Amino acid sequence: FQSVGEKSSTVLYEEFVAVAEQCIKKNGAGPSFFIVYPALSLASSLPSQGDASKQQQQQQQLTELFLSAAFSSSNVFPSPNQANMANSFFLNSLSQSSFEEEVAPTLGLKLRAHPDKVLPLMEVILMSLAGGKSTIDVSSQLTNDGGANLLPSVMKHLKSSKPDMRTRAWKTLVLLVQLGGTKSAELVTKATCDALTAGGVAGLNTSELRVGGYAVLEGIARYVLARDDDDADDAAVLGKLADKALGALTTSLPKDKNSAATSGVGGDGLLAKEAGTNALLTWMQIAKRVKATGTKSGYDKALNHFAEPCGKYNVKDGEFRFRIGSLIVPPSSAYLSSMPAIGEKSANVGGETFFESIVLDLFEKKKDKVVKGLETIVDAA
Repeated sequence: FQSVGEKSSTVLYEEFVAVAEQCIKKNGAGPSFFIVYPALSLASSLPSQGDASKQQQQQQQLTELFLSAAFSSSNVFPSPNQANMANSFFLNSLSQSSFEEEVAPTLGLKLRAHPDKVLPLMEVILMSLAGGKSTIDVSSQLTNDGGANLLPSVMKHLKSSKPDMRTRAWKTLVLLVQLGGTKSAELVTKATCDALTAGGVAGLNTSELRVGGYAVLEGIARYVLARDDDDADDAAVLGKLADKALGALTTSLPKDKNSAATSGVGGDGLLAKEAGTNALLTWMQIAKRVKATGTKSGYDKALNHFAEPCGKYNVKDGEFRFRIGSLIVPPSSAYLSSMPAIGEKSANVGGETFFESIVLDLFEKKKDKVVKGLETIVDAA
């Protein structure tokens, strides 16, 4: 398409728009209706036509066509595969203003009305934007303070009775952070920690529910660790978030000692204790990076978590083997492999030097528990 001249590009654009308009007139009837999404992608992939004003008009036209196709029906929404065909539109023609003023508010309303159908669509849109390194910032749309209230609308599905919805919810929350930077990280981390520590029906009160919260916290931490542009203000915020995350994790993880609870579909393989431990380790790394490791900090609580089975050794519960073993071979985070901006810089996460530093801190800061506990374990062997 990039070799197409401006005149030919205009003709092709009008043809693709005409196809989209004809499909929309069918109002969701018949399989050909969903041709609208590749038509929008093809139109948005054409070389720039005319001046900036004309380009903005075309972007607005394509956005309105997308909204009409995806949301005009009360009960027909594009499937994830169908929405994926609009990927080029999301990346090339969806502007910040259109997202804030039209797409996000519509997503929020439809998500609250038809969560089973719209949450998968929302995940695809955000995945396309994050995977394509879009500059769209979603942070203003997470709350109802002038935004679309997306955060609570997604958070509630971490408690869904459907594993598929819980999986889509935690992945969508991580994507909201990737597209909203430190501000989104702050909002989503606090909301997730509150859900992990809340009691009763308000909280994630079983292993199969907590595992989604653990995955959210690990996904956020891995995204933060993959970034290399944190400034002093970010470091201050991240230090406070590390305290909150590590405090919540050390409070909730002991409830999952013998958990084999799974969450998700398609072999996501999420295990509560393993995912929670991964989240703990990644937030410990953030705490060390921003020097939030003082006495009574979240990092200090995390050290106590790893030192505890040394001082309270019980061969039957397996906690010594699991917790200390996680500092040698951490559990797999394969469930995050599909998330953009995380796997690309995985070398920044963990590593031999980091785990050695935790062991050193255990022997220096928790000497009484660790050394005496190990001596007792060896004597009893």
